[in-house]
Amino acid sequence: MNWQSSEIPTSIRRPWQIFEEDLQYKISDLEASGEDLEDKIAEEDLRDRLAHVRGVGSLTAFLQLPGAQQRAYAEVSLAELSAYVSWLRAVWNALDNDAKYDWVPECSRSCLATNSCWAPLLADGLPPCGAVDIETAAVCEVASVKRRICKKSPPLNKEKKEEKEKKSPPLNEEKKEEKERKSPPLNEEKKEKQEKKSPPLNEETKEKKETKEIQAQEQFPAKRPRSEIKCGTCHAATTTKKFQSGPRKGEMMWIGPDKLCNKCYQIS
Repeated sequence: MNWQSSEIPTSIRRPWQIFEEDLQYKISDLEASGEDLEDKIAEEDLRDRLAHVRGVGSLTAFLQLPGAQQRAYAEVSLAELSAYVSWLRAVWNALDNDAKYDWVPECSRSCLATNSCWAPLLADGLPPCGAVDIETAAVCEVASVKRRICKKSPPLNKEKKEEKEKKSPPLNEEKKEEKERKSPPLNEEKKEKQEKKSPPLNEETKEKKETKEIQAQEQFPAKRPRSEIKCGTCHAATTTKKFQSGPRKGEMMWIGPDKLCNKCYQIS
């Protein structure tokens, strides 16, 4: 694309056209300013330049200008081109669909072929849709694969579940039913055997404790305060214990030597 392209409307002035018109405007301004000597010299210089431009051609004269001046005139042409594009879009966007179809030519491709900027869109093959972000493309690919799988068949886990349900009930349920039919649970069997053989272990221990305490009550006298035992030997050998059950439950019993010395015996 360049400024000589036919794709740019002829109503858009080219940079070299603007350069020639600028010389004409400057000459007309100096003519209107008066008869100042400096203005006359500048006017004559501009007329010589304009004559040169018309002699060699505006494009050739424009290309002889410094790059900065060429760029300045090109910016004016770009401003006009942007105004045209903005107007074109505004008018097109204001039309409804029916009005847009009225402007469709008989052959769309031949119409677009006149403008080289549409050539990539007219090429054969897949339509050029532009670059896509890599992450977005990966997500779209995964989603398309999932859609294909869902269309072909349901998920694999559901298939396996349905096959198992059709063939037989779950394996755990079968085992439970077989155990219930054969015999009661193992824990219940143990409980029944223990109840038949003997009472619980706690009751046995209670009975043993009670018998031992009753025997101790019959064997040992009631509590004798250790403070009354003056003999050091007998005092050290004497202990006390509380009855836990039986007719004397809660009382203290005295457990000491089988025989007391004469001194302690007289006190008792």
